[in-house]
Formats: sequence, structure tokens, C-alpha cells
Amino acid sequence: MTNIQMFFALGALMLLSLIIINTNKNTLYTEDVMYDSNFGITATSLGASIIEEASQKNFDEITDTIALDATKNNDLNLLTAPGSLGTEGSEDINDRTTFNDFDDYNNYAAVDSSMPTAIFNIKCSVSYVDSNNPDVAVNSRTYHKKLTIKISSISMRDTIVQSTVFSYWYY
Repeated sequence: MTNIQMFFALGALMLLSLIIINTNKNTLYTEDVMYDSNFGITATSLGASIIEEASQKNFDEITDTIALDATKNNDLNLLTAPGSLGTEGSEDINDRTTFNDFDDYNNYAAVDSSMPTAIFNIKCSVSYVDSNNPDVAVNSRTYHKKLTIKISSISMRDTIVQSTVFSYWYY
């Protein structure tokens, strides 16, 4: 074998090595994106489940009992104070099944390990918001509460943030 043939053979091996390395890199990147997407979908589903669950509860602790008394339906002062949003009485902050109103989800935190490949950290917050600017929490009672859920995992690149506004309407 001549020097020129060896040079071409060596060049061909280097080119083949570069192609194999690049293909492996692209395959690993595609798998990484696929896993991240799968975890993101799961996290989104967890958040949507909590939002759906919270939206089926009473607006406030008091709204369940005042519904029968029309004279109290429009009294904002009867609603839970902004600094007191969260669980009360026999409700357990670690057990969502004990929650009976929307703001009980304030300061709720949980770890979901139902998926064998990822552990999700869930944190919720509830605040009163103004109907004209629902992205800003207000420090006064309104007929609108916003639930924000943040779901993170060391297996995901980003934190999933979902929110919903729940309004109280009286007639």
C-alpha cells in the first residue's frame, strides 16, 4: 500500500468517525428532547388536574353558607382576608381531599412520584386579583381569586406554570 493510499484510507476512517459521532450526538439530543417533552406533558396534566379540582370547590369558606342569604351575597368583608387565604379548621394542607374551597390551595405543596422516570414538585399559591388586571395580586378582597401552580422536576429543563382565575357571581 502506498503512502497516498494510506492517506486516503486514514482520511476515509476519520470522515466515517465524524459521521458516526455526529449521528450519535443527534440521536441523543432527539431522545433528550423527547423525554423533556414527555415530562412537560405530564407536568401540564398534573397542573390541569389541580385546576379542575380547585374550580369545582366553593369560591370561599363563607360563600357556601351565605348562598341562602341574598342580603349577604355582595358583602366583600365576609370573604376570607387576603393574609388568611389557605386551609382553615379541620383541613389538612398536605391532603387536598380535605379542601372545601378554592383558596385552600394557597401554600399547598406536594411531590408526585407516580412516574418512574421523574419526580415532580408542585407548589400552589392563591391570591385576590383585580378583574381589570388579573396578573397582579391585590391586598384586598375582590370577587376574583387566582390560583397559580408551579411544577418543576430535575428531569425537566423548565418549570411549568399554570394559572386560572375563579370569580364569584351572585344574583
